[in-house]
Amino acid sequence: FRVAAGLDSQIIGDYEIQGQLKTSIAIAREEHMIGPIMDRTINYVFQASKKIRTNTKLSSGTVSVSFAAMEWLHEHVGDTPHKALLIGAGKFGSTVCHSLQHYLPACELTVCNRTYATAQKLAGNLGVACIPFESLAENISHFDVIVVSTASQEPIVLRNHFTTEQQRFVVDLSIPSNVEIGVKDLPGMHLANVDDISAILERNIEIRRSEVPLAEEIISDFEQEFYAWLHTYKHTPAIRHMKQQLMEFGKSGKASLSINESEYPSDTDVEKIVQETVNGLVLNLKSSAAKGCHVIEAYHQFFNQMVMTAQSV
Repeated sequence: FRVAAGLDSQIIGDYEIQGQLKTSIAIAREEHMIGPIMDRTINYVFQASKKIRTNTKLSSGTVSVSFAAMEWLHEHVGDTPHKALLIGAGKFGSTVCHSLQHYLPACELTVCNRTYATAQKLAGNLGVACIPFESLAENISHFDVIVVSTASQEPIVLRNHFTTEQQRFVVDLSIPSNVEIGVKDLPGMHLANVDDISAILERNIEIRRSEVPLAEEIISDFEQEFYAWLHTYKHTPAIRHMKQQLMEFGKSGKASLSINESEYPSDTDVEKIVQETVNGLVLNLKSSAAKGCHVIEAYHQFFNQMVMTAQSV
């Protein structure tokens, strides 16, 4: 239950593990390695997980650096059109690029990378523009949204690169910082670095942690439902045997019940009465441990219902 809810994930509330669990269960089912109790357990587990995701904030907010950066940008930029530049087209840069397109769809995006072929490949896959790294200094002033995700040991975005004064939003996701420290002092400049993004992540993590008690309460409710089902399930062989006996008796016990053949319930009526009897027995078994009394009561209910059905014919 805790694993599927994301309570035991490295990042609390992360649901990637739930997808892995679902895949594992699907494989086990294909190989006929899931018994009825485990099958019911998993059903309750996924029901609890869904309710936690819907009714709590255990998975609210982003907890990845790239998405947190987009959260910061969207908060400052909104949905207004901007010219955006991504510097760095490696694996992380590619993730950021996809996030930019998703969170800032109004932005006109351009990619820049030290290896131009890499920038061209990413730009081609996403249908965006690209510029050579050698032309960065002369072109960077044309952009008002800039995301830096490079691995240089020295700053590559310098104060003197910006030749015009305007509102700009720069996110530096590099370690060490690849944006020169003086950039933040330029007029109209809004700069966020890894520390600023980490603060957003920590805030979201704290929100998630505060939801843990509510998530555990939901899990407790579903666990109780499961154990109630399990209490009934252990009687399944006896209930199945009783149902079979009642069905056989109901369809062949005319003489025993002293009911005229013309008034005797039809096979359809017998099946309905048997099912109602078994349902009543299961319900009583859930609420009390006095099994013997419930079985006697179930037989009594069956015979009475057979007679009442015959009298109504």
